[in-house]
Amino acid sequence: MTSRVYSFIIALWVFLCLLTSCVESSRTRNRSIELFVFLAPDCPASLYYIPELRKIHTSWGHGVNITGIIPGTAASMEECASFSGQHPLPFEVIRDSEMEYVQRWGAEVTPEVVLVDGNGKILYRGAIDDAQPELGTKRSVVQRRYLHETLMALDAQRPLPYKDIPAVGCFIERY
Repeated sequence: MTSRVYSFIIALWVFLCLLTSCVESSRTRNRSIELFVFLAPDCPASLYYIPELRKIHTSWGHGVNITGIIPGTAASMEECASFSGQHPLPFEVIRDSEMEYVQRWGAEVTPEVVLVDGNGKILYRGAIDDAQPELGTKRSVVQRRYLHETLMALDAQRPLPYKDIPAVGCFIERY
């Protein structure tokens, strides 16, 4: 095949992936604060946090670039697209098939969040809140909203209240 055909195939593939809101590659960000949210289509804990992630985007999406990350290849592109269609999020969701984001930010479970400044320094990593003290259990009342409290402190230029709170969820398979 000629290089024009290869270029056309790649352009068509990228276009189709963008239509499904689940792409394979990273993009250059304009905002200096990044929030990476590691999710898995088959993880009940990830699904539980969809409404909270929408609220976070509504509250913080104007000043924080939020990206959903589906790690690995356990979820096919079709499952990734189906997840994005059934549980639409107001931010980009990408498939990290090479586990680049998982390795870079040290994610271990889904859902897990990593908040990063413009220099690549991790400001906060871990649980969104304390709603799930252990896998399969949920509190009736959330007592600590780790991510929200950290974003509030960051916005007010106060010391961050949390640095690393272990997230509870489905383990990210490394293969």
